[in-house]
Amino acid sequence: MNPQSCSRPSPKHEQHTFHDGKKPPFNGPLIINSLQAPFNTVIGLTHCPGRCSKNTGLKTWDRSLIQDFKSIEAWGADILITLNQTSEFDQLGVPEFPNIVKRQKFRWYHLPIDDFSAPGEEFTKAWNLFGAEILEYIENGSRIVLHCAAGLGRSGTFAAKLLTTYGWGPIEAINLVRKTRPGAIERKEQERYIIDKSSLKTHSDV
Repeated sequence: MNPQSCSRPSPKHEQHTFHDGKKPPFNGPLIINSLQAPFNTVIGLTHCPGRCSKNTGLKTWDRSLIQDFKSIEAWGADILITLNQTSEFDQLGVPEFPNIVKRQKFRWYHLPIDDFSAPGEEFTKAWNLFGAEILEYIENGSRIVLHCAAGLGRSGTFAAKLLTTYGWGPIEAINLVRKTRPGAIERKEQERYIIDKSSLKTHSDV
């Protein structure tokens, strides 16, 4: 399949809401919303690179995976963290994502989370393998891009949890993430995960 072409529609149940009054970036330049994290690390939040599918409003996502990866590289990303489930690559029109992302200059990590949910068992298994490496990137002042489908629920939740892991208050973290990317952290379940006092450090090799 041509990585530039658009293909499959996304699931009909998907109803992410952008709260800043703007339409999602169906095409054009990739928008990465950035926030300052501890150790001078910068965390960027965005939607699924290369997304080529239809949302519930019947507007067509028609993005280029290759071009979006170039934009992430130009942003200066050291690592890209994918929070989608594996099945979503097909649903979002980027079945070639796992193969192409491994050829980019930035490092790629896949930490699967169910849509509209907080991190669960699959995330924890992946975090136990790669969490220590990711935290090391943070502590070294890296530039990190997070994405899910819309870059709102799962990406916002994980970004806020990273902040609380390094001493931020949960409400302060939630507010910063939502200010940075309006509409982020979509469910009460995700808020509860952030507010929970457990640290990501307790689930990694740190």
